[in-house]
Amino acid sequence: MNCKIGISILFLSLLSGCATNGGGAGGILVDTKGKDSAQYTADDYECQHYAESQSVASNAAAGAGAGALFGLLIGAVIDRQNMYQYARAGAVGGVAGGVVGGVKNKDEIFRNCMRGRGYTVLN
Repeated sequence: MNCKIGISILFLSLLSGCATNGGGAGGILVDTKGKDSAQYTADDYECQHYAESQSVASNAAAGAGAGALFGLLIGAVIDRQNMYQYARAGAVGGVAGGVVGGVKNKDEIFRNCMRGRGYTVLN
């Protein structure tokens, strides 16, 4: 694989990852000061259940499809002989971006749920 193809594949991977909602997951901090611990436990459980009902896998699949199509189109324009390599690179980047976007979506659902129940979400 020549340098032009390698650089293009790397670029496509990064670009398709960004195009599918990049972001990061992390621990969500909720201020429980002045709240009943039993009620907090129940609210935390229910909000986690709502968040977990969203599928990260479906976001990853959608990202892979979008990334592969984008890579295929770019490959067809840049280098028809290797356009399927571009599609594979786009799919890999799309999966990564889709997973990150799915986790970000779950985090946001949890935050909104806890805020809706009167808690202060610190991050």
